[in-house]
Amino acid sequence: DMPATPSNAPPKPPALLMLHPTLDLPPPPEPCFGQYPRGFIAAVLAELRCARDEVLHVCSGALTEGWRVDLRQAARPTLRADCRALPLRGGSIPAVLIDPPYTPEYADRLYGTDYPTPASLLREAARVVRPSGRIGFVHFIVPNPPPRSRLVQVIALAVGCGYALRAVTIFEREQDALPGIT
Repeated sequence: DMPATPSNAPPKPPALLMLHPTLDLPPPPEPCFGQYPRGFIAAVLAELRCARDEVLHVCSGALTEGWRVDLRQAARPTLRADCRALPLRGGSIPAVLIDPPYTPEYADRLYGTDYPTPASLLREAARVVRPSGRIGFVHFIVPNPPPRSRLVQVIALAVGCGYALRAVTIFEREQDALPGIT
């Protein structure tokens, strides 16, 4: 056998399409249901402006690290709860990362749960995240900002050819007004 040269080298898989340089991820492993692409969390931490162990992962699925909230016991979350009504104090979480089922059909068929609308998940995330804390939302859509929050940026995420793009939308909770200042 001849060593591979540029003229006879096998084709390489295409690079991932990234529209934001902070999410320039290596090629993902074989698809695995209910997980983020390899390197995703490390890359998105800069956008969430927090440490890895400060992120609350909502609709955590098969994730095995950090603080995880999921309705399904089979996901083995840190906290089993409906992500639309978190049993957490308001303003107590540095950052939230949400990767919910994308459609009512996904919620029913893949998870056996009701569909948590993006608006309901984001409203609850905005309640529990601290002022100036950030919320990352992974979905096929770019949702409207939740109450008292602003849109920071939208990042396109692709895991390879033949897969749909997902939007990683970053929101920031506004500062609370100081008493007596208008």
